[in-house]
Amino acid sequence: LTAREWGLRRLFDFTSSYEFVRLFMPVLKSRPQATSILFADDAGREILLLRLASGEWRTRITDVERWGRRQLWGRWADNANLLGTVWQEAEYDPRDRPWHRGAMALDPEVPGIFWTDPYLFRTTREPGMSVASRWRLGGRNYVVAFNVKLSSLSTFTRNMEVGGRGFAAIL
Repeated sequence: LTAREWGLRRLFDFTSSYEFVRLFMPVLKSRPQATSILFADDAGREILLLRLASGEWRTRITDVERWGRRQLWGRWADNANLLGTVWQEAEYDPRDRPWHRGAMALDPEVPGIFWTDPYLFRTTREPGMSVASRWRLGGRNYVVAFNVKLSSLSTFTRNMEVGGRGFAAIL
């Protein structure tokens, strides 16, 4: 919901992947359960910021209407410096992803969140869930989502203390 509020205040948009990375890299660093953030609209534009298990950072910029199957991938240093970019082709439209479809079903005027059912993340092929929110601004609908690996949820609950002898489980 914080990211939704930042979106409503126009703290990030599609004009600068650098500003997006600068804003959200510290957010992902402080939340080890979240491996990536996605920002998309109803026109098929998307910015993905992904932290790989190796500690490397990647962005994927998609613009279905302008670029079709082409995507611009970026490699980033831990200090948010861009190390390089490469164009790749993939059959991908963010509007078809479960986090986008679920968020678009939310009322854009009311702050709310949507949790996906577990699914395989397209980029990393790891099982996880996404939490997403939606807003409307300037005649467009926007979605922001965070991806959480199921293994991260398992680690988180395994390390929880619940009373003297309790435990947490995810079913």
